[in-house]
Amino acid sequence: MGLADLVPGISGGTVAFLSGIYPRLLTALKSVNLHALQTLKKKGFVAFWQEIDGGFLATLFAGIATSILLFSKLVQYLLNHEPVLLYALFFGLIAASTWLLFRQASWKFSQVFYVFLGAFMVYQITHLQAQFEIEHTWYFFFCGAIAICAMILPGISGSFVLLILGAYYPILQALNDRNILVLLVFLAGIITGLLSFVHLVSYCFQQYKNQTLSVLIGFLIGSFPMLYPWQTIVSTRVNSHGEMVPFLKEAVLPWHYAELSVAEQTLGIVEKNPKILFSLILAISAFLVVFLLEKNAKHKQAE
Repeated sequence: MGLADLVPGISGGTVAFLSGIYPRLLTALKSVNLHALQTLKKKGFVAFWQEIDGGFLATLFAGIATSILLFSKLVQYLLNHEPVLLYALFFGLIAASTWLLFRQASWKFSQVFYVFLGAFMVYQITHLQAQFEIEHTWYFFFCGAIAICAMILPGISGSFVLLILGAYYPILQALNDRNILVLLVFLAGIITGLLSFVHLVSYCFQQYKNQTLSVLIGFLIGSFPMLYPWQTIVSTRVNSHGEMVPFLKEAVLPWHYAELSVAEQTLGIVEKNPKILFSLILAISAFLVVFLLEKNAKHKQAE
């Protein structure tokens, strides 16, 4: 789940769902409430630990944290040196996630509205984040609170949420730099979001499954333009550290990707390789891997 949450497109919740631990995870998270705190006060730590399924949660979150710490540098290296290939991989993963969610929903014409609603939300969030100076610490708290919902609902990646909020790269950098302040603020947002929304998300998924899945499908569909592999930088901005960084990007045809824009020349970029064949292979392979994992999980459940 930790490795999945590092990569936009794969949901930690989906991994939990396919591996069969999703019901137990949801039950354990919902049990962390005021009643559990009362149990801690009246009956002691052992009873509290048993009530929240503490052994399961501790082991799971330890595994997630270990995976994130081990692989964050690799993901950041690929983002810096092989962005086209990595985004092609992301694109294939999200396409597969969209297809899997599409198959889970019972479709009616009214569901189309919720798909458009999800896509519209992504559009608004994507354009909203460009108006913020994302280096501000409070923004990481907000991003952590929103992204943690991905662990609860299968199909949407926490890293994907961070990506459209503009916080994915800064958080990845904070992990690699061991920026304790940013990580603590982000973690506080995760805990707040988890305890605040787990019951609401669980209720929506149980009582309004088709509507919820439709919104998630729209959310993923709306992300495709952002994760299109061949994007050229059309404008830059100066961040809070005085560094020139990309600001706005524009999708181009793969065979035009190698043409440098004025903004890219300003950033010192001297060469871009579209790597069309490898990108297509990665995207298709990513789609097939997720599809085969889901098929294998269904086969095991049938046994």
